[in-house]
Formats: sequence, structure tokens, C-alpha cells
Amino acid sequence: MLTSLVFGAVTTLIGNFFINRQKQIVAEREFRAAELKVANTVFDEVSIAMAALAQLSREAMWALVLRPDRTKQWMPEDTATWTAYNEALAAWNRSKARNLALTHKYFGDAATVALKQIQDDLATLESRVAATYFGRVRSRDYLTAKNAGKQYVGISDRLLNTEIVALTEAMIGKIQKQEVGALTTSNI
Repeated sequence: MLTSLVFGAVTTLIGNFFINRQKQIVAEREFRAAELKVANTVFDEVSIAMAALAQLSREAMWALVLRPDRTKQWMPEDTATWTAYNEALAAWNRSKARNLALTHKYFGDAATVALKQIQDDLATLESRVAATYFGRVRSRDYLTAKNAGKQYVGISDRLLNTEIVALTEAMIGKIQKQEVGALTTSNI
């Protein structure tokens, strides 16, 4: 009888161990999936917003400098571009701190430094677009606006062709390796 009780107790303990271990495995998988889901969301929001703003900035500069004629006649699509650019710019500026914090939490220090550089470059482009716009509106001087626009191109090219691509690739790599958020420091 004593052996039956001991055997029953041991069987119960072993059964409970396996049940608890199975629950732990399920919880770890759910945690991993949740971290990857948030990292994907952060990636989508940041990468789409920065690429869209950089492209809209370029289109806004095009509308300001290259397409309007010297009498300051704007085409309807240029006005639409200018509106879209300002909306994207406002949304980006509202989310700068959040984007930095989430990028740091989910993608680490190197991605944060890269994003900060992109934010600085986008701010420089913003000031050049604004200077070009206000220079053109106030002076109606097409050539002055065109010269200001030339200063813009190098930063825009580097941003669109190098910096944004590099950060996007780095973020994708971290997601693929599942080295995001708490997954980089946990033993899951």
C-alpha cells in the first residue's frame, strides 16, 4: 500500500512537471510571437514613415523649384504634393521621440543612432524646403529658389539611397534573426 501511495505521488509530481513545462513552452512561444509582432509594427511604422517623408520632401522640392514657371503658377498636382508633404512632415515630427524610443527598445543602439541621423537629415531637408518655399513666395525669384534647391539634392540622395535602405535592412535582419526587444536579452 505504501508503494502505491509513493508511486502515485511520484507519478503525480512527474505529470505536474510535464504539464507545467508544457505551459511554460506555450507561454514562451506566445511571448516570442508578441515581441516579434510589436517589432514588425515598429518596423512598418518607422520605415514607411521615413521613406514616405523623404520621397514627399523630394517631390515638394521638385514642385517648388523645377516645375512651376517663373510667374509662380502652380500645377494642381504640385499643390496636392505640397499638402501631402506637410501632412507627412507633421505626422513624422509628432512621432520622433516615440520612434526613437521604440527603435531603441526593439532594435538596439546602432539602429537608434542611424534613425537619429535620418531624423537630423530629414530636419535639414525640411529647413531647405521651407527656405526654398518662403524664398520663392516672398521674392518670387525662381533662380534663387533653384539655387537653394541644389543644396538639397546631396542630402536627399544620400538619405533615400543609403541611410534609409541601410536602417531598413538592419531592422529586417534583426526581425529575421528574432533579435528584437526582450528577445535579445532573454533565454527564450
